[in-house]
Amino acid sequence: MKSSFSGFARQMPTFFRELEHNNDREWFAPRKELFETHVRAPMIELVTVLIERLRKFAPEHVADIPHNFHRKSLFYKK
Repeated sequence: MKSSFSGFARQMPTFFRELEHNNDREWFAPRKELFETHVRAPMIELVTVLIERLRKFAPEHVADIPHNFHRKSLFYKK
């Protein structure tokens, strides 16, 4: 398992501001690869590092996350 997190791309704040105003599939579809490469992959890397460290520190607080968890929150509108 990877034990470091390299960070997010600099353009991600702009991506998220645009997503906030265009939270629909038509806008997202052509930007999906950008999301997968610069948002999802680094987030998985970060969460993996956090889980590894939490397992060492407080294993009773670590649970398995459903593989489809991200699908439940994508395109959610308040």
